[in-house]
Amino acid sequence: MLLSTALALSVNLDGNTLPFTCRSIDNAWLISFTYHHSTHQITMSLNVPPSNFLSGNELVEGVIIGLAIVVASIIIVFIVVRKAK
Repeated sequence: MLLSTALALSVNLDGNTLPFTCRSIDNAWLISFTYHHSTHQITMSLNVPPSNFLSGNELVEGVIIGLAIVVASIIIVFIVVRKAK
């Protein structure tokens, strides 16, 4: 389960905090709340400290560094194999 507790979750209806209930079902959470049927903006947020997640830039940097390491490794292997012939 990605989220062990729903305590870090907040639900907002049109920018206002909305009370909700949650129930754990196997590997999922069932989130329930009540509102009057109409057009609304509902947002659900995880209030988790940023240190627990990679930001978009950190993720991109990690992928670029990983790809650079893979390419460098392939080049090194190619050079070593070619010199061995």
